[in-house]
Amino acid sequence: MLVFGGTFDPPTRAHIVLAEAARDFAAHDALLVFVPAARSPHKDDAPCASDDARLAMLLAAIAGVRHACVWTDEIDRTPAGVPSFTFDTVSRALRVVRPGVSLRLLIGADQAASFHRWREARWLFEKAAPLVMPRAPYEEAEALVAALRGAGYWSEADIARWREAFVPVPILRTCATRVRNLLRRFGPDHPEVEESLTPAVLAEIRSRSLYATQS
Repeated sequence: MLVFGGTFDPPTRAHIVLAEAARDFAAHDALLVFVPAARSPHKDDAPCASDDARLAMLLAAIAGVRHACVWTDEIDRTPAGVPSFTFDTVSRALRVVRPGVSLRLLIGADQAASFHRWREARWLFEKAAPLVMPRAPYEEAEALVAALRGAGYWSEADIARWREAFVPVPILRTCATRVRNLLRRFGPDHPEVEESLTPAVLAEIRSRSLYATQS
């Protein structure tokens, strides 16, 4: 089982394409579990869209994706505005998965470089070994390795495991922050917005008037 957490504000094509590519590389039949965060402890701002809107967009985004689901544990149990921690999510997931089912975190290389700052990083590394997708500025495994060594937290054996976890998926430049800005300035009919989001997600944005500039 691959657990892919994020704000998904909004969920882009890149979120889905890269998650599928990583899953197909690592374990073709693994369940891909998308976990919308209540609020990331590594970001200052709360999500722009409401929890209900983000959930609706994410469900629309994964419709038709093989062996994929959304788990709303973080937004269900976390009070509004309070950060949600991956440690708590993984702890709860391990209590409900069947014995023998392995659990891995799907993260970007930028997150891997700062993973030692995550709550209970060592425990997470052992219980839900990360699978790492390239992301600027760590587009090659060796760039990530250098950052991990520089952190002074990981042993060489750990770093070797991180290197093996680096997944050769495409690097897609789509950024949810840029998509939100384009939506505010130009609306959902902007060509780059239409290219970045699936028609189903765009339909949710239009029906709910999400990310529109407030008067």
